[in-house]
Parts: sequence; structure tokens; C-alpha cells
Amino acid sequence: MSGLGILSRVFGSPDPEKLKAKRDFNGLMKLRATPQLVALLRDSDLNVRFAALEALAKLEDPSSFNAIADLLVRSPDSSQELRKKAARLLGRMGWQPDSDERKIFYYCAEGRAERCAELGPQAIPLIRKLYENKRLSRDLFCTLIKQFEIPEAAQPLVDLYEWAVSTNQDEKIRMQTVFALLRIGAPAKDPLNRALAAALKGGDEAFATAFADGGALTILANLPTG
Repeated sequence: MSGLGILSRVFGSPDPEKLKAKRDFNGLMKLRATPQLVALLRDSDLNVRFAALEALAKLEDPSSFNAIADLLVRSPDSSQELRKKAARLLGRMGWQPDSDERKIFYYCAEGRAERCAELGPQAIPLIRKLYENKRLSRDLFCTLIKQFEIPEAAQPLVDLYEWAVSTNQDEKIRMQTVFALLRIGAPAKDPLNRALAAALKGGDEAFATAFADGGALTILANLPTG
């Protein structure tokens, strides 16, 4: 009989000692397999990374949590589907993100970007930094900005708008910031007026036109003073 056949018979036995042997054997296999699978999470082949993640999901070894979490925060050469799978696995195993950066990527991978609002307006500079470092796509960056349409975020959003203008970010990013401020309402009226005046003074006609066409001028004119 083969070695595997013998193991199968032993592990299929109800004998307490043999059951203990099975647990010990599984623990040993987990101990030996986890480091190799973790290394494969960084393989250049996406299919290899998927396979390694699926194998780790079966092991459910807590020592692999940080490596799996790194799939969420690595520069986005990892596919969105891989990120979703990693987030589901971590959630199932009771893992909790231990930093604002990991929370942002974890919530987004779960499809719950709205939870990023729980981090408060102080997360806006971090989101900007992640975008500048090409770790967030433009669309995801704009989605995250939508989550901070609260009065306390008025100044961080104004700072974000000024950064977008000074670094010549594209119109979508500038407009998303402006509309977030518009939804805040009265507390953002003065900063919005300054932003529009600066755009007009700087000859940013494309932005001024988009501002008007998007209905922002009408909304701004009807906002009460904050």
C-alpha cells in the first residue's frame, strides 16, 4: 500500500490517538506550506497568485494574514477580482485592518467604499497621497472623495481642490472636489467662491464651463452664507 493510502486509513480511523496524529500532521503541513504559498502571492503570474490565495484560504493559517492583506495595499497590478477574494477571505477569518491605509483598501475591495467616511476628514490627505503614488485609480479616488460630503471636511476638500489646480489634475478630479463641497452646503460657500474666482483668474475656461454646465453655479448662488 502506498504512503498516501496508509495515511488515508490512519486519518479515517476514530481512534483518539490517530485523530491526534491527523491534527499534528495537518499542523505540520500548514507550517511547511504557508511560507511557500505566501511567497507565491508575489509571483508575477496573476494565475499563480490566485492559486496561492485559494490554497491559503483552505489552510486558514493566521500567520498568512499580513501577506494576504498586502494584496490589498500593493500597487494595483493585482486584479480587482483578486483583491475582492483576498478581502472576503480576511473577513471570513476575522481579520481587521490595523491602519487607515489598510482600511481604505480593505473597504474598497469589499465594495464598501462608504465605510471610509468612518476614518473622518483627516483621511483625505492620505487618499491624495495614495493617488499621487499611483496606488489608487482616478475613478476610485473620485469615489472616495464622495464619501466626505460633511461640513467638517470643507477645509480638507478646499485644500484638495487647490492641490488639484496647482498640480494640473484633470477636470474630473477638480469637479468631483467641487461637487463634494457643493453637497456640504453653506459651510463651503466661501471656499467655493474663491475656487471659482481662482479658476477664472487663471484662465481655466474649461473648468469654468464645466462648473457652469454641471449646474454648480446655480447651486452655489442659492446657498445660504455659512
